[in-house]
Amino acid sequence: MPLVIAQVHHVVSKTFQAQAYAVRGAREKKSRLEKALKYRKQTVEIFGRLTPFFYWNRGVMQNYLAGIQAELAELAPDLESKTKLLETAVINIEECLRLCNTVMPSFERKGETALFAALRRYQDTYASLLLRLHDLTRDPGYLKKAVEALRDAIESASKVDLISLVAESYWKIAKVQDELGEHQKATASFEQASESYRKAAEKILVLKDFYRDYATYMKAWSEIERAWLHHAKREYDQAKIHYAKAASLHDSTNRWKYLSPNYMAWARLEEAEDLSRREQISEALNSFQKAAKFFAETKTILLEAMQRIEDADEKDLTQRLIKASTIREEYCRGRIALEDAKILGRKGNHDASSEKYGVATDSFKRLLKSVEAEKSFSKATIMKDRQELMPIIILCQAWQMMARAEAEATPSLYLDASKLFEEAKESSIDEKTRLLALGHSFFSKALDAGARFEETRDIQFHLSATQHLENAANFYVRANFKTAAEYTTATQRLFDAYVYISNANKETDPAKKARFYMAAEKVLQISMGAFLKSKHPAKSEQVHQILNNVRKERELAISLTKILVAPTITSSTTSFAIPSPSEEAAVGLERFEHANIQANLNLPQREVQLGEEIEALIQIANIGKQSILLAKIEGATPGGFQLVEKPEYSSPENRHLNMKGKKLDPLKTEEVKLVLRAMRRGTREFAPKITYVDNAGNQLTSRLEPISVTTAQTTFIDRIPTGYEPVDDLLLGGIPEGYAVALTSPATDERELLVRRFLETGIITGQITFLVSTGAFDTEVVTPKTQMNFYHFICNPSADVITVNRPNIFRLRGIENLLDISIAMNTALRKLNPADKNPRRCCIQIVSDVLLQHKAIQTRRWLTRILTELRAKGFTTLIVMDLGMHSSQETRAVLDLFEGEINIYDKPRAKSKGRYLAIRRMTGKEYLEAEVSLP
Repeated sequence: MPLVIAQVHHVVSKTFQAQAYAVRGAREKKSRLEKALKYRKQTVEIFGRLTPFFYWNRGVMQNYLAGIQAELAELAPDLESKTKLLETAVINIEECLRLCNTVMPSFERKGETALFAALRRYQDTYASLLLRLHDLTRDPGYLKKAVEALRDAIESASKVDLISLVAESYWKIAKVQDELGEHQKATASFEQASESYRKAAEKILVLKDFYRDYATYMKAWSEIERAWLHHAKREYDQAKIHYAKAASLHDSTNRWKYLSPNYMAWARLEEAEDLSRREQISEALNSFQKAAKFFAETKTILLEAMQRIEDADEKDLTQRLIKASTIREEYCRGRIALEDAKILGRKGNHDASSEKYGVATDSFKRLLKSVEAEKSFSKATIMKDRQELMPIIILCQAWQMMARAEAEATPSLYLDASKLFEEAKESSIDEKTRLLALGHSFFSKALDAGARFEETRDIQFHLSATQHLENAANFYVRANFKTAAEYTTATQRLFDAYVYISNANKETDPAKKARFYMAAEKVLQISMGAFLKSKHPAKSEQVHQILNNVRKERELAISLTKILVAPTITSSTTSFAIPSPSEEAAVGLERFEHANIQANLNLPQREVQLGEEIEALIQIANIGKQSILLAKIEGATPGGFQLVEKPEYSSPENRHLNMKGKKLDPLKTEEVKLVLRAMRRGTREFAPKITYVDNAGNQLTSRLEPISVTTAQTTFIDRIPTGYEPVDDLLLGGIPEGYAVALTSPATDERELLVRRFLETGIITGQITFLVSTGAFDTEVVTPKTQMNFYHFICNPSADVITVNRPNIFRLRGIENLLDISIAMNTALRKLNPADKNPRRCCIQIVSDVLLQHKAIQTRRWLTRILTELRAKGFTTLIVMDLGMHSSQETRAVLDLFEGEINIYDKPRAKSKGRYLAIRRMTGKEYLEAEVSLP
């Protein structure tokens, strides 16, 4: 009895939990979950007490318990409550795994491996809870435990060959490793995810293209991780290569093609940074311009893609990348100004250089302001971007100050620059940047001290300048900035040489004078070599000229301010760490976490003939983690086609297919085979949309990629086209030549349109065309050129009033005297050229009126005579009748005279209401036996 109670509690708990899914309000949802939790705890307690060794069942109950607590955590009002509930859920799922793992070896020995699929689900749930806890607490320990849980999930999924789930777990591991900054490990995990998706594509043919896309996407992300790894090491040339590969891989996918320009932009940016650091300034400037253009194009493409994206996580990423692209373009603009400033400085145009450094500073400030104002960016992203941008802003200000010092010949400004370099050091998070900033600061102080020594000849300033240069060199060496260290050494030796030369010029004793010159020669040689090593050949040549002058013992007109100038090495972009991608993420996993289907349309035949049947196969796969119910396939029958065959469990509704709640379990597929008959000519788009329902009762949709199908007209040479496409398609080209066909229809727009097209087609093509009616026929196609072939018999007492004067109009008093009508028509027939063998057509619209007045026998006799004459003269005749105006006996008496019948009718009580057209018969001739919905 207690076990029965436990089972009842289990069912009640699941019921309340299901109700919680269905309700919308948070309060109602929480109330039902709390009730579900109460009964679940009782179930767990009873099972644990009465069946302590039923480990698997007890584990399942623990999983349910953890699930309810995790859902309640979502509704918790504060961080502390959320964290506490999630921690409890984690403890319960850990107990679930402990109990299940206790018995799994026994099941495996018996060959019962099916339960590994469920175990994998529990392990995946455990990892998800750990990741949620990390988001709340930022404790990296949860990330590491999540990786372990996901590796266990991979092992379980592998035992039952759930290869797509193996790929998902590797993907999740890669994302966690990325969060931990373990880019090398993330690269390997993305590679394994790619390989697993490739295997899934080979195994599950229904999803071959889908999984191939994901395999390529994972491969692209392995390249992105490699790019990030090289970027962090400042190996920008290598980062460029991997970004370019990532761009190419994205471009080869269907789903993520639109992201390709973003990574190509990053490749250009990395290339530009590499060139800048190698002091190839003109080339760097060009690459920054290309990168800016790519980021602008990226934004445009992302905006277009937003209209097509349905998944929430992918849409969110795209929105953030759109905003990030604007910011990255602005960064490139700042770098362009910075490279311009460097070029101008090297040309000696220090005023313009200072101005450009100011432009760069303003650009980076605007950039930082945009980042800080962007609400969609996370706090971590904003903090990271601020830490990367602040040193750049300060360094630009320092370089601007140095350029001003040289432009205005105001050495004291070097001290201001020195202070800015020290400020840049304080704001830098990168050790190399800090060391370089310190080196630049000491170099600026040396320039100031050197200038003061020249003014005062105070040896203390000489010592100070020398000490500052030594300090600068030491920091450059520690930062592994060898060219800067060499430049500093060269400058220090040049400064020493200046002092020796200055002393020699003042010395009167020839011996002492010679010793000063010899000392100057030695340090100048050292300086010249150091400038060459620092890649400043122009500076080396300047020292060489000084050396020649010293050797000739000439008076030197040299100023220290010309020697101790601000070198280009202080404005090298090696001084700062460039911003790294902050918004890019491998999205797409979310679609697997909930109800989701992937559907393909297989339509091998894209060109058909009228009346031909084609087979369409809609393959539906449930790639989500819960069962779904298939509700409807909209557009299952494209316009111009008729549904011939369908699955037995479904029913057609107009052009849709009611799937009647067909259940589809996770990782299962359903094939919907449709046989369609082409009923209308032309090119039409086959674009089904599948509607399905998840466990919570939410209605979801999935649109298939549209496929165009072209239907060609199958035309028999003995057919007379009516000009009305639905009729001509059903009749495979038109009414058989020489036939008399009844158009049975109430007075409708469609009937009038068919008659008009029938007459106008004859008139336009130059055929002899007769019309027998009670009213006028106004049409623009009757012109002076065509009117001679058009014969109009108007049976109306007011014929003179309702018609215009033109040839071949026969005005008759009415339908009372059928003989008058016959005489008029015979008169016209006798006038026709017997040598003209072209097709002729006639439309008689008065049959219902004649039948009402003259009844069946007389009407039948009159029609028999008229039709015999028309057939003898090569006419194809269309007779119009409204069956609703006559008894069935009367209509049968008349309809027997015709070889065919075209019927226009309504379906007022049917599900698919509307007006339809069908060919009821066409004696001895081929036609399509189907009804066509009229527009």
